[in-house]
Amino acid sequence: MTDLKSVEDRVRRELLTALRDEPIPALPAGPDYRARSRHWLPAFPTAAAAAAVALIVGAAVVVVEHGPSGVPAAKGGPAAWPARGSLAGDTALTTAAMRTWEAAGLPARELPHRDVTVMYADHTIAGDVVVLTGVDAAGHRRIAEFDTDATSTTVFRHRLHLVADVLAPTGDAAGLIAIDAPRHTPRKSDDDLLVVVTAPGTKRLQWRDETTGWHNLPAVDGAASLVHVDALMSTRVRAGGDGDGARPLGNFFPVGSPEGLPIVHEFDPGEDQPPGADSSDNASCDGNSCSVSVGGHRTVSANPKGSWHNLLDSGVLTNHEWWEFAGEVGLYTDTFLPNETNSYGPTWSGVLPDETGIYLEYFQAGSEPTRLLAYVDRPEWAGGTVIDVVPPGGQLAALAVEVPTPRGRTLDVIVADGAFAQWQVGSGPWHPMVAHDNLARAIVPSSGELHWRALDASGAVVVSGTPHAVHPR
Repeated sequence: MTDLKSVEDRVRRELLTALRDEPIPALPAGPDYRARSRHWLPAFPTAAAAAAVALIVGAAVVVVEHGPSGVPAAKGGPAAWPARGSLAGDTALTTAAMRTWEAAGLPARELPHRDVTVMYADHTIAGDVVVLTGVDAAGHRRIAEFDTDATSTTVFRHRLHLVADVLAPTGDAAGLIAIDAPRHTPRKSDDDLLVVVTAPGTKRLQWRDETTGWHNLPAVDGAASLVHVDALMSTRVRAGGDGDGARPLGNFFPVGSPEGLPIVHEFDPGEDQPPGADSSDNASCDGNSCSVSVGGHRTVSANPKGSWHNLLDSGVLTNHEWWEFAGEVGLYTDTFLPNETNSYGPTWSGVLPDETGIYLEYFQAGSEPTRLLAYVDRPEWAGGTVIDVVPPGGQLAALAVEVPTPRGRTLDVIVADGAFAQWQVGSGPWHPMVAHDNLARAIVPSSGELHWRALDASGAVVVSGTPHAVHPR
């Protein structure tokens, strides 16, 4: 048996070497890139290696890892397990995770969650991590992971990010919960954070990927977390010292620094993706703009008529990029704008002097019109807002956002080169705004209907209206 095992290990190594030398096929774009393309790489090597071993040793001998599956008894499942981890008693952290879950850009029919409990909370070199379980509005138990970003140098460094929101395993698989997600760390390597939670009392946990053998996890009472180098191969975890174990929940495809990391969201069984922005049965229009509310924080509008340019151009970068929450924009497009092919990229971003963060991304799904997606957030909020703009002809000269801040009602206007902004309350006078790095800002009166406009160098108005209003979450 020892000889056969060594043969299996050698063939596995040779196969993986051959796989690495093969040209990598072009990955699909859009939802395929952010979702389906995550499936093709992890699943292949294990099956191929097993087939290669079977071919060498013949049909009479099957080389397998004998023993139980490596998944312990559920003992009531995640809902019955106690909270574990060194930060499980940090109520400020775990409460923030619960608020972040409710503020996330998820389908409205999944919200709110009920019977939410903490499974695990700890500190790692990738940041603080919290794992929750709860039942969504459709009655399905879910597992959600939230992390801070250990590499952040902004005022958002203590804010939790949704990492994964997946259906809890059932049946024989219910006794082992694992999520292995790409995360930013201070190290120079591309890293993953592996979190494993099993029934309390489980004394030994192990993990492996397709390039290494089984390794012990630093488990305490059936729970553990570990930062490891991303091998782009299928990770498996198990309890005890034998068995095949189980794959982590969710399928991530890392996008690498400095872009926002991906968020995995799994729809409920039989749940269709929500209708798109053009659906007439959930949109309300006034002839100049349309608005749709989905998942609690979606704003969709067609801008007023005018001359538009530049803001949808890619590569218009600043010296203060802010991509920490680009993953939330990816979650939004995967959930509400699904398409087989799409193109997207950042156009402007930054954390403003008053600590509001704004991230702009152009997005085109298939042959549909190009959109400008604006993510607006503040560090004291539990989540941000995505503003979805569909400008006529794909041209946009300026975008205005009204944000409540500790200093008061604030108007932030991102303007293209050559344009400048003004604001007005009610029928009062127009007030000029000075732009720096394509951003004009003003503290405006706390009451009264707010208007804004952008003018070109000749003084002609190119866009005007009321700003997109965002609210604390």
